[in-house]
Amino acid sequence: MDNVISLNGFVAQKEQEKRDEEKAEYDSLYDFVSSIIENNPPDMSPFFAMSEADVEASTEDIAVMKLMDAITLLDSLGKKKEAHIVNRVVADILGIEIEQ
Repeated sequence: MDNVISLNGFVAQKEQEKRDEEKAEYDSLYDFVSSIIENNPPDMSPFFAMSEADVEASTEDIAVMKLMDAITLLDSLGKKKEAHIVNRVVADILGIEIEQ
């Protein structure tokens, strides 16, 4: 009986070895990325995703953009009638005639 290996102990040992290998790989990758960031610090200047034209948009332009977002949302919810009504409002704001 002394030579019999506990199957549960053997499986647990193999699973622990696998976890240790994954942790070592993660730690190695973490150290690698950390060293790159330390040697090449990122530029911390502000980043703006908006163009200058967006920043200079009028209140009317912003309202139209918001209403267009509402149209998209209503369409995705299956509210075609409501989306059409908002679309007509946008067309009136922009001075566009739409066919009925």
